[in-house]
Amino acid sequence: MSLFEWLFERRDPQPTGTLDVETPEPFVASPPGIYFRGAIALAALAGVGYLVAQSTEPAAFSILAILYFVVAFVFLPKPDMSNTGIFGFIDHPFRWSDDVNRLLAILRVFLWPGRFVVSSLRDALKLFGNWGTFG
Repeated sequence: MSLFEWLFERRDPQPTGTLDVETPEPFVASPPGIYFRGAIALAALAGVGYLVAQSTEPAAFSILAILYFVVAFVFLPKPDMSNTGIFGFIDHPFRWSDDVNRLLAILRVFLWPGRFVVSSLRDALKLFGNWGTFG
């Protein structure tokens, strides 16, 4: 945050997004659709497992992968897209709030694959084990 941003936005703060604790709702689709998503998620998880196994520190990378999946499943960044800079992507030199919103947008994109993997596996296992109903 620059001095200009601190001085000018103190008087008129712009809206910023939030980082919510929100697990995804179950995916509502036909059973083949849920199983298809589960298969894609299982393949992605197998790919992560392969990368962890090939690493020089598999224990550390396993912990990092598990932490990533937990954080991606639990936290949902919600940026305020009306305040993401000039033209939606250029840094506004007099606002720090657009920096926060762009960071939340990047974080949302970064966490999306992990959220997809965990929620798809949860839905497929729930349907496979008939642990509950959707809808």
